[in-house]
Amino acid sequence: MEWKLTSEKYRQLLSFIGYGNFREADMIVFGNEEGTGDYGIEENVEARIRYYGKNEAGEYVDCFNVNDPGEGFWESSKEDKIARYLREQYGDEIEEKFYTKGTFLPTVARICLALECDRDNIGRWFQTYDECSSLKQAIQLYILNELFTKREGLQTCLSDWRPLPRPSERVWPKEYSEIWPDPSKENPYLKAFDKPNARGEIKTDFSNFTEDVKRRMEVLKKAFIASTAKVVLCLGGANGMKKTLLKEMFQLRDRDFSPVDVRADSQTNLSSYRATVHLEHKDLHIFLLPFPQAGYGFRDGKSMLRYYQQVTERYLYPILGRTSNDGNDRLEDDVEMRSNGHTSKGRPRWTREENLCIYHYLDLFPQKSAREIAVLIKEKEPWLFSRPLCLFLFFLLPLMNFELLKLSLLHKTDKCFYF
Repeated sequence: MEWKLTSEKYRQLLSFIGYGNFREADMIVFGNEEGTGDYGIEENVEARIRYYGKNEAGEYVDCFNVNDPGEGFWESSKEDKIARYLREQYGDEIEEKFYTKGTFLPTVARICLALECDRDNIGRWFQTYDECSSLKQAIQLYILNELFTKREGLQTCLSDWRPLPRPSERVWPKEYSEIWPDPSKENPYLKAFDKPNARGEIKTDFSNFTEDVKRRMEVLKKAFIASTAKVVLCLGGANGMKKTLLKEMFQLRDRDFSPVDVRADSQTNLSSYRATVHLEHKDLHIFLLPFPQAGYGFRDGKSMLRYYQQVTERYLYPILGRTSNDGNDRLEDDVEMRSNGHTSKGRPRWTREENLCIYHYLDLFPQKSAREIAVLIKEKEPWLFSRPLCLFLFFLLPLMNFELLKLSLLHKTDKCFYF
């Protein structure tokens, strides 16, 4: 009998959050929807329902509530559980598939690897493969073995808004025909999830999709808040669905999003924004950035990599740089790579308080790099890096007029910034 998605299995997928160690994550990458990894729809859905988030005994371990996985469950291992389903269900000898096609995963891997290395070596991870032939292998190995899983060091998770995996956004699989039996009418699932702030009810015999959107939003919101992650990174559609969704999720307004101050070599206007959600136990930094695809906005591959290098150096590193690293440069330990001209000065790692202080000062002095700001602050105003003052500044800076503060710093009589 031909496999079809049922309402019950669909409702279970609404609670699947994604991949990685959400409890201890540093960064959550937020996408539109999952692909199928060159597998079929049946094995993708069944593996999620039967095996994801569970140990060998079939008990949920990757979830917020072991007694109710409906509150959110995820998958943190690197086992190909889709291949396991095919072996157990059909007895097939399946070669496990971990694909690194496209630019999405390699770009995320570059960012993660850069965040774990010394600040002076960030640029190495954003070279092209022509500039550094051994870079490709290092990135592929990181994707295959470490990205979106429990690991030592920086931990990154992947989450998607729409819960149903598809091979392409241009394809509506026949296995989902119960959701959309009449193609002459608008797809109710996509209509509801693509406009999460739409008014009115979208409901069919299969499901109440308006309520599904609310439930999905609450599950993901809980994950983002409960996780230790301080960054939500969105790649693609900075002015689209994810921005609308995050505004609804955290009660943000358009004025809460400010443009990301980096140069983008492009023939079009590549929108990119950032916003900060102040939670009880952490600040959650949201970044809405263009999709990493050369020729699709970016002038070429080198321009695309330069853009993400700037974002990493200027914004992500002050928040996450070497947060859980042992201090060793993975670049030199894991693979021999050609230097891009930067060398480490042997200085100690900056603390989290120092990094966050630099992050806030980027707004005051956009013409300066994070490193330039840090060096000048530490030379001229070391008192700014004291922990109590940093905590005070985090609350004070959003309330102050940045221009007045900038002027006061620039025109101090006893000690002066030389910007």
